Amino acid sequence: MPEDVPRESLAQRWRWWQIRRAIAGPSVWGVPVTLFFTFVLLAILTPWIDDRLSRIFDPYPSVNGGSISTVVSIIAGAMITLSGLTFTAIASVMSDGVSNLSVRIVPMLQQDRVLRWSLGVFTATFGYCLITAVSIALGEDSYQPVLATFVVTALAVVAGCCFIALVVRVTHHINPATVLKSVAKAGHEGLVGDVANYRRAAPQMRERRGTPHHTDGESATITVAGDQRSGLQLLAVNTGRLLQFERDWGAQITLLVQVGTAVPEHLPILEVTGAELTSDRRKAALGALAFGESSSPHSGPVGAIRSIVDIALKALSPAVNDPTRAAQAIDRLEDLLVVVSRHTVAVGESSLAAGWGRDWEDYVSLATDEIRQFGTTSVQIQRRLRAMFVVLLELLPEHQHPPLQRRLADLERGVDRWWHSPLDQALAAAADPQGLGTTAPRSTNAG
Repeated sequence: MPEDVPRESLAQRWRWWQIRRAIAGPSVWGVPVTLFFTFVLLAILTPWIDDRLSRIFDPYPSVNGGSISTVVSIIAGAMITLSGLTFTAIASVMSDGVSNLSVRIVPMLQQDRVLRWSLGVFTATFGYCLITAVSIALGEDSYQPVLATFVVTALAVVAGCCFIALVVRVTHHINPATVLKSVAKAGHEGLVGDVANYRRAAPQMRERRGTPHHTDGESATITVAGDQRSGLQLLAVNTGRLLQFERDWGAQITLLVQVGTAVPEHLPILEVTGAELTSDRRKAALGALAFGESSSPHSGPVGAIRSIVDIALKALSPAVNDPTRAAQAIDRLEDLLVVVSRHTVAVGESSLAAGWGRDWEDYVSLATDEIRQFGTTSVQIQRRLRAMFVVLLELLPEHQHPPLQRRLADLERGVDRWWHSPLDQALAAAADPQGLGTTAPRSTNAG
């Protein structure tokens, strides 16, 4: 049992809470609801503030309350219309993303700041204008809504800017090339972001090998039975906290599932041996685990690679039949693999509990195997995959070559198996970064 694991500080606990929030991702409704009620409250306080300001400044600027009431009523109607259009745009983009790209794009759209803040500004402006119009109508004739006029004007200008940004963002999300770029960028950020830094700083925990380890003493397992987390995926582990629990409880804690695995009800997740498992301890141990619906591109390269691969597979399906989009996806996968190759650990160094990360062959398999298997009917995909393996063999150090060489050799063997025409065999055997081009002699880079 490790005695050198420091007790978790308040700063570390705050960091873990941030990690769990980053993995789960923000709600699409969080910002709009917060802005709406904030500005409704401000609209209620505005007459009182205007009254106090009129006593401080003499003379206080004069405005026509009736005219202002008409203007804010018009703005309120326009904002509720824009809010409806924004919701329709979000729903349309999500529907298009699911049908033409991948269902994994939806969480990324939900976290899009422009969409969330645009909807928030529109609803906040509507709420503020509505309450302000009612306040002017019901207020005294002497009431001068100077501050209200200023806030309404400012909100209208901000709403106009948000509308322009919303239009640009929606066109961005319906362009597969820019979506692929955004997913890849999120994967890059995940390699150096808070989640990655937290993982690298976490102490290593024993790796479970084979069956769960039992020692003398009482043994009990922890599940998510009757918990809202059932059915979700285990996405992160606070190994420092689990090791601290081992020391404090005089127990041994073993993680029974691999990170990235869906956890149904009654499936044992943790085994606690040598200590009584109370309800408080069960709650504390589950608090050291982070669950989510799926691995988001923002949580690291695994989620980004998985999303890009799904887009490629959807493009290669008979219903879509768009190998060019799949080739664009391979462009992004090639770039991600080059970056990931600098951050992977050697086989055997990562423990199961700490292992949000994967070894190099895991990443190569995740990024290429399904596309390689599903793209056997497309010369363009065969050529683009071959070019990616050749480029990676040239760029990466020799100890990372074996997984690439095995897959390149499989492409080489598949030329005669998948293609029967001599021309098609010559085309499929050529490495082409664009997937399309002239024939070339069969590659001998399989090694």
